[in-house]
Amino acid sequence: MLHLHGERADHIERLNSLGRQKTSLSEQLSEVRREVDRQTEMITRVNKEKENLSKSLAELVVQLT
Repeated sequence: MLHLHGERADHIERLNSLGRQKTSLSEQLSEVRREVDRQTEMITRVNKEKENLSKSLAELVVQLT
């Protein structure tokens, strides 16, 4: 009976440890997703700026020719 109690305690501790690990990994995943979103927004902004600069350059070329 004592052996079963020890085994049960080990299983409970393992389950608790896995729960903490899951929470930690979920927090890391959320952080990575926020960073991906931030970088995606930055890339979109830079691409838009590039398009605007290309248009401006094309207009200048037309004016010079």
